[in-house]
Amino acid sequence: MYWCAVSTPSGQGAQIVAKWESVVAHVQNVHAGHGDLFPSCIHGRLEGRESHKKWLEPSYKAAVKLETLVCNKPCVTTFEANLGLQTSAVEGFHSLLIQFALNMYVFSYTGMLCR
Repeated sequence: MYWCAVSTPSGQGAQIVAKWESVVAHVQNVHAGHGDLFPSCIHGRLEGRESHKKWLEPSYKAAVKLETLVCNKPCVTTFEANLGLQTSAVEGFHSLLIQFALNMYVFSYTGMLCR
């Protein structure tokens, strides 16, 4: 999911969703014909150990469950709507605050400013 968002220019939510939904075909060893927005995988030809992997068959129960999870409409629409809203910077800031100003103590404004 992270690769789908990072490898696509911002503002192209539909292409990110197309990449995300192509995962279902990718694990079934189908690397082309995904759709108009993301027609094929961007990796090269699979050789060596990669070409001998066990791939899911469309009729496998695992493949059906994966498709149900990946193509879940509420999940996909939420994913598309929240593009670019990563919280890692905020989480890092809060982690830094907690390190220098523990929650179990109350500091004055000046004390917090100094910390």
